[in-house]
Amino acid sequence: MPKTTTRSEERWEQGSDFHLMQYAAADRTADPWQDDARPYASGRDAFRALLLHGMKTRGWKRLLVPSYYCQFVVASLKGAGMDMVLYPDEPGPRHIPLGDVATRDGDVVLKVNFFGLGSRPDYRDMARGRIEIIEDHTHDPWSDWAMSSKADWCVASLRKTLPVPDGAMLWSPAGHALPPPVGPTRERQEASSKKIAAMLLKNLYLYGHAISKDDFRNLYAEAEESLRTGDASAMTMWSANLLRSLPVQHMRSTRRQNHACLSQTLREIPGLEVLPPGDGQGICPFSCVIVLDTPARRRHLLEYLISRRVYPAVLWPLETPVCEGVPPEHRELSRKMLSVHCDARYSEADMARVAGLVREFSISYAPQRHGEA
Repeated sequence: MPKTTTRSEERWEQGSDFHLMQYAAADRTADPWQDDARPYASGRDAFRALLLHGMKTRGWKRLLVPSYYCQFVVASLKGAGMDMVLYPDEPGPRHIPLGDVATRDGDVVLKVNFFGLGSRPDYRDMARGRIEIIEDHTHDPWSDWAMSSKADWCVASLRKTLPVPDGAMLWSPAGHALPPPVGPTRERQEASSKKIAAMLLKNLYLYGHAISKDDFRNLYAEAEESLRTGDASAMTMWSANLLRSLPVQHMRSTRRQNHACLSQTLREIPGLEVLPPGDGQGICPFSCVIVLDTPARRRHLLEYLISRRVYPAVLWPLETPVCEGVPPEHRELSRKMLSVHCDARYSEADMARVAGLVREFSISYAPQRHGEA
């Protein structure tokens, strides 16, 4: 039987979890954490270890979290035992001055680079002598902002932007002492093993082999559930080795090109807007984030795309927030947004195909038929 070297058109899909993809040789020249970092299995593990360390050694008493943020992460942060409050911050072009955030002694403020669209913020108006700052660089760990961070601490969940089954980094641009190292737990190793098996099976599925979706989707779900619970764990050895082999800069360049291709076309379609990258160099968007004009249009577009094997993400649902104080406009934004994947798994032809589906939907969509008028 001849070797299968191209993807099956019948199995074409876009979005959802990474598969174990083919890639060129590693091309990285530098990491923002350089040689001084703690590797963890997940971003939640890194955050949990950091908060416990901060309470024990740095006098942290209260964590300020953006009002627009992943609620799974917020629940994990709250589980560390610190007091927590929300402060107003959101994706998009609206500028919220950090100097207006009310802080007190013992506060630590979490600042997020939403969807990799942001530029390094100005912290000069903040009381750096009595508070500390954590930055979440999950959506673009190699941005110029991350490389030149002025925060006290940085966290990045690497498995969100790269095809690795587990992995996150914690580092301190300010040179603070890091939490004590931990080893990989059995629970995280088992979860990562399931994840990499799912990634392999998905790759075989995409290339037309006799694999069903349930073969890998169940493994993905089991792995993710295990990565959310239990004690903090180090990154597994195989993920660390895989990370060193990845052509990160090439993958970022492809993501940037795909985002430009997709966003340029989508901007021409009525009924939606594309969140633009911020000002500055070295920005590589995590995904193409579109905001529909109504929640109903977003709901029907999502259904339409899924029926055609395009699987965007909703980042993030805010219907049942962990903490009180999520502004109504943030809940409304979460109901109207879609995060469309544009990473190195895909080509510009894939981006054009997705844009064509969105255009088809826009042409056929009748708001009055869906109870909007």
